[in-house]
Amino acid sequence: MAINAKIGSVGPLAGGGMMLAIAYSKTVRLMGFTEEGTRIDIGTFNLHAAVDHLFFIGAQLVRTCAWLVCRPGRSVTTLV
Repeated sequence: MAINAKIGSVGPLAGGGMMLAIAYSKTVRLMGFTEEGTRIDIGTFNLHAAVDHLFFIGAQLVRTCAWLVCRPGRSVTTLV
């Protein structure tokens, strides 16, 4: 399981808020929360390989997986 969050103006949260990414097994769920507490479901993604780590680079969510699990050349996947 991996969890990461980004606070600020990202994607549909242009007015500010928080993006939350939760990975379990081969699935990543991405959601946002406004400053008022309203949840916005961004999407659920099946990545066909286990997720080891999640992190944001700017507005993009990136996942990594073990090199033995991922196909060659696919150890890093940009989700959004």
